[in-house]
Amino acid sequence: MNNPREPSYGDQLVNYRSFSTRAGWVAGGVVALLALASSDLGTYLFHKGAPWLAATVVTLSVTAGALAAVARVQFQWKATALEHRIDEQEVDNAAEAHDEPWPHGTNHIFTAGFLCLLAAGCAFIVLLWVTAV
Repeated sequence: MNNPREPSYGDQLVNYRSFSTRAGWVAGGVVALLALASSDLGTYLFHKGAPWLAATVVTLSVTAGALAAVARVQFQWKATALEHRIDEQEVDNAAEAHDEPWPHGTNHIFTAGFLCLLAAGCAFIVLLWVTAV
């Protein structure tokens, strides 16, 4: 059986930075959705549409933003801590990272934030269609 190799410390550092950037993109999506919600169209929909849908859009957007922020900070913290370990030569950049497990909890937080953003966008579209009909 062919076992994949353990990621190196350098691989882990790249992965942490990559997920930190992705969390930033989710936060950017939240800002874009909230900008749309605060536009003239959003204001109209929030006043004329179903109040529970408007509340759902805002709640999911804020939740997505908070989860993205937490995930970004945690991935960035892991990257910084590992970078210091590499810089201080506590670990070799190319060595397998046996003692650097992937932060599954942070990964779940990131995924939940992304799903909340998608749900908020879908709720906004439903609000648009319900109000237009």
